[in-house]
Amino acid sequence: MSIRLRVRDLATELDISSKDLMTILRELRIPAKSHMSSLTDEEADQVRSHHRNRSAEPQVVETRATSGVIVRKRHRAAAVEAPSAPEASAGDT
Repeated sequence: MSIRLRVRDLATELDISSKDLMTILRELRIPAKSHMSSLTDEEADQVRSHHRNRSAEPQVVETRATSGVIVRKRHRAAAVEAPSAPEASAGDT
């Protein structure tokens, strides 16, 4: 008997969110309705190899601004802290 793995447990193992894992499952056409769905060993191995190949290359996100300028941003593997918001000026009284 094979051990079935939950989506949330596999997401924890891969260090990604359950939503991101659900996106990967949709790309691979693996049926899963929620984070509590079970995966077979073969499906889990398929997801692991896909995630390994996907994280090996930095992803480039391309968007087009309204003026026709292409803006490219690279997603880094490590999370970067967002800069803090500037404080309100004292002259707004």
